[in-house]
Amino acid sequence: MNNTLFNLYSIAENKNVTIDNIVLNKKAVSLKLDNRFFIGINKNITENREVRDVLAEELGHCCTNSFYALNTPIELLKLNVAKAERKAQDWTINVLIPLKTLLNSIKNNFGDLYKVAEDFDTNIDYVNKAIDYYKRKNLMPSYNELF
Repeated sequence: MNNTLFNLYSIAENKNVTIDNIVLNKKAVSLKLDNRFFIGINKNITENREVRDVLAEELGHCCTNSFYALNTPIELLKLNVAKAERKAQDWTINVLIPLKTLLNSIKNNFGDLYKVAEDFDTNIDYVNKAIDYYKRKNLMPSYNELF
């Protein structure tokens, strides 16, 4: 897991993303300003797993350029927010739970998704979210194809 966190910081460095621990009322925020990216992570988040998850999500916004303007008309704002969040989450899943590694874990754990979640140091909900993502992209083989 520390390797994954290190990789996220390397991606941020390569993309010239500035990361700061700051006082926030939420977990994190990312923004683009003058073609530069900035991520602020709540300074109270100190556990590596939570830092990894929050950083990955915000880095997903930066790497996919998935942002939304708050001055967007209200009827479009919800659509823009949902679209930006989906793109960032998709990127995050690809980085934190790559398909090949996920499939190997499912096979090695005989389909026990709780053990798969342990392999990725995450929870069952996130594993299911990853499986749903790969199904949506038509990349997830059927149960019979896996076993």
